[in-house]
Amino acid sequence: MRYILTLLGLTAVALGAISAAMWRLDPYGYFGRFPLGLYTDGTFRHVKALLVNRSGADLAILGASTAVPINPADITGCRAFNAAFNGARPTELLYMVREVLPEGTKSVLMGLDFFAFNRATDNGYDNPHFGRMTLTKTLSYTLSYGAIREAKFVSKMARFKRQQVLDRTNGNKLDAASTAADDAALPAIDHAVELEWVRTQMFQNWSYGAERKSVLVALRDTMAARGIRAAVYITPMSDSLLGMLDEIGARADLERFRRDVAEVFPEVEDLTGTMSDNRLFLKRDPLHFPPATANMVAERALARAGLCGYRSP
Repeated sequence: MRYILTLLGLTAVALGAISAAMWRLDPYGYFGRFPLGLYTDGTFRHVKALLVNRSGADLAILGASTAVPINPADITGCRAFNAAFNGARPTELLYMVREVLPEGTKSVLMGLDFFAFNRATDNGYDNPHFGRMTLTKTLSYTLSYGAIREAKFVSKMARFKRQQVLDRTNGNKLDAASTAADDAALPAIDHAVELEWVRTQMFQNWSYGAERKSVLVALRDTMAARGIRAAVYITPMSDSLLGMLDEIGARADLERFRRDVAEVFPEVEDLTGTMSDNRLFLKRDPLHFPPATANMVAERALARAGLCGYRSP
């Protein structure tokens, strides 16, 4: 009997210690804390959804990693929140508009990426309720392997010199500036390594998902039903990346993607080829660009839609 009581006591102490650590670090923000603002690839979409839901922003920025560097503080004329996260699929953007954006959201700045239309990637997403608490989540959160793993990583990251950290008031990726500074210090543009990764990983089983056009239709209709005005843009791609698409025969799919988006969003700001100069992109990354270029993209899309006081010249 004494052995059983001792075992139960040790278990209770261990559970209490884990629960206390989870409460303090709250890596997914499910306790409403997210105190350090530190994120990982595993928690990014969760904390973005939670933060935008309680942000009170007029404008929500939606998209994948290419929209993450947009600095909401540089968008004048409205209160903006960057709710973009790495790897966002069309179904996840629809979920954000339907279930996550708060009632006060008046407009959306949304970037659409060609790569998100790859049929080889799952049409669903990791968790159909990311960013929202459920009873099951509340009961299991402190003891889930994923949460404990992320809490451990966040605890370690707090001691890093360079941290992945968000501005909790507007979703800005505060480490984007240092990343851009490191990239700018590189001697020359060299996209070869990253292009090989794109070729062998992103396009290894490439298949254009034409059925995802229906998700765009649902996005358009959902925003209209909620009275949300949209500034939609097709994310620009570097000359290096466009050249690779030509080499592997994917240009026809890119053109189909552009037509599909334009049919659903006739006022789309299509930046394909118009902002393709490699100098606008990171020197080692032909897919992504620094905050300065990201803000240019945002301003052009907002101006075309006439949102936040921006006007087309």
